[in-house]
Amino acid sequence: MLFQRVLDLLNRITRIFMIGIILSMSLILLLQIVSMFLVFMPLSWSQELLQYLNIWLVFLGAAVAVKEKAHIKVDFVVEHFTVSARKFFRIFSYLASGLLVSLVATQAYELMGKTMNKTTGSFPVPVGYFYLSLLVGCSLMTLNYVFLIYAELIPSTERGSFGS
Repeated sequence: MLFQRVLDLLNRITRIFMIGIILSMSLILLLQIVSMFLVFMPLSWSQELLQYLNIWLVFLGAAVAVKEKAHIKVDFVVEHFTVSARKFFRIFSYLASGLLVSLVATQAYELMGKTMNKTTGSFPVPVGYFYLSLLVGCSLMTLNYVFLIYAELIPSTERGSFGS
């Protein structure tokens, strides 16, 4: 299915971006340590950039965790239900979570527009890019939740391996 292939591609690209962010964070931290202890001139911008990158990493990672069904869940009560009731509760939880993250994405879009002309402290990048991480991560989570709902409703022989 085309939607599944596009979503798999987006998730692979997300993982590549996450690897790039981790490598960038490591390099920036190494530069900060070297500049502080060897040159005695700490980088004024490194702390804020590391915070921005960490926020990006969290929301991109959350989107990948949705795809992998790796978010924390408490299902000791649901395990005692029938198969159809468990399926209903999974669909309900995916739907509720998808609606929540789509609402967060909508709010992030609005805040992004309002804060693109504002900067913080020593780092001259607009605050709107912080909210862009929310928008991108929550949008990817929403797409993954939509597909998980689809995977629950359609038999696995018709949809491939994504939702299994």
